[in-house]
Amino acid sequence: MKLEQILFSQGFGTRKTCRILIQSGRVNVNGALCEDPYSDFEPNGMQFSVDDEIWQFREKVYIVMNKPAGYECSNKPKHHTSIYTLFPSPLRGRNIQSIGRLDEDTTGLLVFSDDGQFIHRMESPKWKVPKVYEVTTKHPVNSDRIAALCTGVMLDDEPVPVAALSCKQLSDCLIELTISEGKYHQVKRMIAAIGNRAESLKRISIGRLELPKDLAPGQWRFMTEDELGLLNLNSAVGITKAKAVFENGAKLLLYRTAAGIRDLLENVPGQFGKWLKTLMLNYNWSCHYGFLNKSSYFLLFTGALCMFSPDSKASSDANDKTPHAIKNVVPVGSEHADLPADVKSFLLKLARQSLEACVNGKPVPRPVNPPALTTQKQGCFVTLTENGRLRGCIGYIEGIMPLYEAVIDNAKNAALSDPRFPEVTPSELKSVTIEISALTPPVPLEYKDPKDLLDKIVPGVDGIILNSGFHQSTYLPQVWEQLPDKIRFLENLSLKAGMEPDGWKTSAVKRYRAIHFQEH
Repeated sequence: MKLEQILFSQGFGTRKTCRILIQSGRVNVNGALCEDPYSDFEPNGMQFSVDDEIWQFREKVYIVMNKPAGYECSNKPKHHTSIYTLFPSPLRGRNIQSIGRLDEDTTGLLVFSDDGQFIHRMESPKWKVPKVYEVTTKHPVNSDRIAALCTGVMLDDEPVPVAALSCKQLSDCLIELTISEGKYHQVKRMIAAIGNRAESLKRISIGRLELPKDLAPGQWRFMTEDELGLLNLNSAVGITKAKAVFENGAKLLLYRTAAGIRDLLENVPGQFGKWLKTLMLNYNWSCHYGFLNKSSYFLLFTGALCMFSPDSKASSDANDKTPHAIKNVVPVGSEHADLPADVKSFLLKLARQSLEACVNGKPVPRPVNPPALTTQKQGCFVTLTENGRLRGCIGYIEGIMPLYEAVIDNAKNAALSDPRFPEVTPSELKSVTIEISALTPPVPLEYKDPKDLLDKIVPGVDGIILNSGFHQSTYLPQVWEQLPDKIRFLENLSLKAGMEPDGWKTSAVKRYRAIHFQEH
C-alpha cells in the first residue's frame, strides 16, 4: 500500500494533506525517514510517526474510555463540550463513533469504533447486549421498588411496560441496574417511574466488558484483543444470544417450509435427528421471529438429508398417508368461538403445575389422558403477570404441537426463558397470574392498498403478523388494549420487526384470532 494511502486511511487528512506531510519530511516509517508518498509498505504491523508522535497501523480502531461528566456524545454538541475533543485529530479524522450514547452527566464505560458492522451489531436490539449501571438515587429504594423495576414500569411514550434484566441493591440509595435496550433516558425514566430520582449514573459494563480500573475519568486507550473478544458476538457478548437466534431461526424454518418436514425429522436417526426434532418442537415466539441466514438454512437441511436413511424414508412414506393440515380448534372466521369451560380449567391447571414445577426445579408433570380438544395441534401463548404487570410471555403462533404440550412448554419458558425478564423465583409464585391465549392458524390477509388493509383489520379481535423478507413480528389481540389506533398499532409492529414505521404498508400480512382466558 502506498504511504500516502496508509496515512489517509489512518485519519491524517485528505490525500493531498498526507502527501504534503510526507514530502515535508515529517513522517518516519519503522524508524526511518520517508519522503516519497508513493513508497509501498506492508501496512499490517507497521509503525510510523508523524511529527515525532508514534502510531501503529490499525485497519479498524476499537477504543474504550472512562467517560467524564460534562461531555456530550455528539460531533455537534448543543450545550456541552463534545466527547470527541478528548481524542487526537487523526482519530477524529477516522470518524469514530460511540457505541450508544451517554448523557452529559452520565459517566463510565464508553466504547468507540470506526467499524460499521461492529457498531451495528453492538447497537442492534436483536442481540440484547446487557449494559450495567450504578445508579445513585435521591431516596432509598426498597424491595418493592426493586421488584417493580424487574417486572416492568410504564414510561410515558411506551405502550408496554419496560423492565430491567436485573436489579441489585448495593445500599439504601445505590442500585446496580442491568438493561438491554437503549431507549431515550431509559434508566432515569425508569427510576422516575418508581417515584424516585437518579442523582448520578455510571455505566460499569457492556456485555462482559467491564470498565477498566486503570482508566481515570477522561482517559481512553485502544482495546486489547482480549477486551475486544469480550464484545465479539461470536465468542462473548452474545454467544448465548447467537446460539438462541440460530436455533430459533432453525425452528421457524422447519415448520414453515412444509408440513411434511415434520414427519421427515421424526425419522432422522441418532442424536442429530433428536436435536432437529427438539428445535422443531420448541420454537418460542417471544418478542419477534428468529433470524437465520440462507447459508445456515442450507446447512441445516443438508445435514438432515445426509442423516436420512432408506429405512426411515419408508417410514416417512407411510406417515404421508395421514393429512398434515392443522385442525382448527376454533374457526378462523368466528369472533365468538370458545373452548369449553372444563378444557380452559384443565389448561390453566396444567400451566400452573408446569410453572411451579420448573421454578422449583422439579420434573414437569405430563397428563395421562388430556381432553381430546387439547390433543390437536394449535398455536398458543402463555402470559405471566404480577400485580398487573407483564412478567413473561412466550408462545407459538402456529400449531406445531398438541395444545396441552404447548401450554406446558410455554408456561415453563415464560417463567425461565423470556429474555426480557429474570427467571421467576419460588417466592413470586403466589403473586403470578397465568393467562392463556389459544390461537387459530394464521391466514393471509390480502389487501389492495394501506387503506384497504386498515378497513379489513378488526381491533381487539385480530392478532397480526407482519412479514417483509427477514423482518417479521406479531402482536397478540390483547395488544389492542394498549394500542387501539390501527395506524399506531401497525407502526409499532413495524418497528418491532426492525422496519421503518411505515413498513406495514408494503408487508405481507397474516391474521389470527385468540381465545383468551386466565386464572381468577
